[in-house]
Amino acid sequence: MSQPQPNQKQRVRLIGKRTKTAERRIRSLVRRKASFYLTTLSIEDNQTVEEWLVMSGGWVTKVKPEEESGGILGHIKNLLKFFNGPNPLWYDPDRPVKRSYVRRKVHRGKSLK
Repeated sequence: MSQPQPNQKQRVRLIGKRTKTAERRIRSLVRRKASFYLTTLSIEDNQTVEEWLVMSGGWVTKVKPEEESGGILGHIKNLLKFFNGPNPLWYDPDRPVKRSYVRRKVHRGKSLK
């Protein structure tokens, strides 16, 4: 196999079979801080095929055919489930869209006798 040129970005496909191999390759590229193109399913509906550009810092932009980039989506560790990022953005039908917070009563300035 020939090595990619320095100005060429590698392409990884995370759809269908052989996902473990693709996950391992993605982890390796992120660890080495290499830029690459990733073809995967959408984070909104998990059915639409999208192409992402993962930059060397791990930030992801959506690549549209008519434009060079479609805006920053987020960090790769928060977009892919196998990274278990701290702020998950990947598609999960069971996760609520908005987090619910519990307001607790705080008694400030009152004496506890």
